[in-house]
Amino acid sequence: MAFRLESLKANNIYFDERFGLGSKFPASEEYIFLMDCLTEKLKIVYYPLPLCIHPKESTGNRINSIEMIEARGAVCKRVYGIKGILAILYISIKNLRKYKHEMSFIRYLFKALKGWSMLDKQ
Repeated sequence: MAFRLESLKANNIYFDERFGLGSKFPASEEYIFLMDCLTEKLKIVYYPLPLCIHPKESTGNRINSIEMIEARGAVCKRVYGIKGILAILYISIKNLRKYKHEMSFIRYLFKALKGWSMLDKQ
């Protein structure tokens, strides 16, 4: 990502340090950052030009880890507020095929809701 620092400072936009590698919720820091920019009506442009490349491993590939499920719930609350409960339900249904061999729909849903409730405790 590249951005105009002046625009971010003028709109009081920063990375939420509760999210990202090394934090309680190890995912979605870029998504939250971009959603904050959109909320403040900043212009976002996508150019398919890689600035750097990192190994193929990604936290997004660990969809079934409890830590990542809880992180998704926290992200939904951080970005969408109370409407995030609907996002959690949607994600739980959408990803069912990916996790159904490891856990039930109800367990996945409750783990995401746990992440939702954990956000306020950070």
